[in-house]
Amino acid sequence: MEALEGQAQSTRVLMEELGQHARKQQEVLQRMTSQEAFQKVAQESMERYLNFLRSPMTYYQQALEAAQTATRQGLENFQKASESFQKAAQQGLENFQKTTRHQQ
Repeated sequence: MEALEGQAQSTRVLMEELGQHARKQQEVLQRMTSQEAFQKVAQESMERYLNFLRSPMTYYQQALEAAQTATRQGLENFQKASESFQKAAQQGLENFQKTTRHQQ
């Protein structure tokens, strides 16, 4: 749920930036009419749009990396717990065997 909220917030921020950028472009175009100015504005627009498209990918990549880290840590903890259980079970068996030998 937090992931979706984070993504929604990122999208809102990017949309606001795109809106501000569009307003700035409009102002620049009103001041400048040369081909060079148009190319500059078009390039900036393309860069902003590509950044907008990349942002969810970046967010999901970060979420995937966090999930991988959590999974790795969980597996390590499970392995440690399993080893501890095996040692405890082995010790319990040895103690049981010693006790039954002494009673015979």
